[in-house]
Amino acid sequence: MIGGYSEAALAGVAAINQVQFVYHQLTIGIGEALVVLGSQYWGQKRTEPIKLVASGAFLLAAFTGILLFTLCALFPRQIMTLFTPYDNIIEQGVMYLEIIKYSYLTFALTAAFLA
Repeated sequence: MIGGYSEAALAGVAAINQVQFVYHQLTIGIGEALVVLGSQYWGQKRTEPIKLVASGAFLLAAFTGILLFTLCALFPRQIMTLFTPYDNIIEQGVMYLEIIKYSYLTFALTAAFLA
């Protein structure tokens, strides 16, 4: 999809995708923790704590989504400088981050629901 853009745009998207990758690992970890704790309660035939664990995981996922969105909204250049020192790549990455940051909360909530 972005193959028709410049080399700097491709590099900027790749840098921001590193943020997405780390965030993906964090949200999947939250979901897997939910599954492990929930399966222990399910094995004990105690379903009430599963609701508490699920709601806690959902709230934690929502918090991480809101936190990452806020960080990306307030400090996009600083986030990009973690991955590249080049100004032209940073500019392209910030443009992409302005679009993709809205998906972080939705992604976190979806991952929690899927778990």
